[in-house]
Amino acid sequence: MGYLDCHIHLVGTNNRTHQCYVSDRLKKSLLFKFAPLYLGIKGIQEIDNQGDDLTLDTLFADKLVELIDSSQNLDGGVLLAMDGVYDINGKIDWQRTDLYVSNQYLYKVCNRHPGLYPGPSINPARRDWQPELETAAEKGALLVKLLPNSMDIDLSKKQFSPFFRQMAKLNLPLLSHTGFEHSICPINQKYGDPARLRRALDEGVTVIAAHCGTSGFGHLKEYFPFFVKMLAAYPNLYGDISAFNSLSRTLYLKKLVNSKIANRLIYGSDFPVPVFAEACLARLPLKEIIKLRKITNYFDRDVAIKKAMGVEEQVFQRSAEMLLQ
Repeated sequence: MGYLDCHIHLVGTNNRTHQCYVSDRLKKSLLFKFAPLYLGIKGIQEIDNQGDDLTLDTLFADKLVELIDSSQNLDGGVLLAMDGVYDINGKIDWQRTDLYVSNQYLYKVCNRHPGLYPGPSINPARRDWQPELETAAEKGALLVKLLPNSMDIDLSKKQFSPFFRQMAKLNLPLLSHTGFEHSICPINQKYGDPARLRRALDEGVTVIAAHCGTSGFGHLKEYFPFFVKMLAAYPNLYGDISAFNSLSRTLYLKKLVNSKIANRLIYGSDFPVPVFAEACLARLPLKEIIKLRKITNYFDRDVAIKKAMGVEEQVFQRSAEMLLQ
């Protein structure tokens, strides 16, 4: 059986048809400009929220399916939506939201493509969180995705306990970003502290700490050691190894392999964040780097680099074992 990638981002820009949104400043970011070229997506002139469907959204979804179908390692993946920032009244704040990929569009894409499983994004600060969670369960969601740093949401607040209790009741795991955020414009980096996941864990939610609390280079606050300590206290806590082949987090692969926590790690890529074999130059022979660079399929290259760095087979198998019960 092939692997299940627990961390694949859906790109949605079309507001008219897909109810998605990208801010002007995020459109100008290096990731949004570079990712289509890096993935070999042709035919995109610009990102236009009012454009027709045959722009980035359709091309991106088609490319994603093509890569999964041609992968020698993956059977499928969890596709992630992205909720926005909400005000004190539970209404979305478009002025502070940089990326919004609707759950409606997510479900539509997953329905069209077998092997893609929905990972809706539901900010617990929104007024309609309860029906959104119920819909997620009905649609066969494998988890709920949150990015607290960019959603400006402190998951440790007591007011969110009912949200987490409902998640536990519906057997919906939480995949939450931890550590510093580099791609989607952050509002409060403190919310990436894995300690803020304790409320969800105490309410019985299975929590996957995306990136294992790692921050990447250039940041003074380091959460990875604390994440490792939390594993001993919470048997329902896991970490994914997504984005560890990016330039900002590749240094942590060695730490993960040596930390002896492989039984609590699961596989994720963080697609479409670029995968660089060159980032491992200080740890792998040049001959090996050249060989890895020649792997054209995004997911196969991500898996191959992580295996070359010593990530164990069980880590790659655990996503399907945990989520496809």
